[in-house]
Amino acid sequence: MVQLVDDFNRAVAQGAELGISGYNGMQMVKLAIAMQESSRQGKAFRIN
Repeated sequence: MVQLVDDFNRAVAQGAELGISGYNGMQMVKLAIAMQESSRQGKAFRIN
């Protein structure tokens, strides 16, 4: 997740292309949230 933010900041500062698509970035966010909820609640979550 930190790498995604760093990549975004670099792209904005240098006018470069992002290393990951917006769709893939959103999937990573969904995964991170599901992992947090799974840990907090002690159960598995399905990611769509």
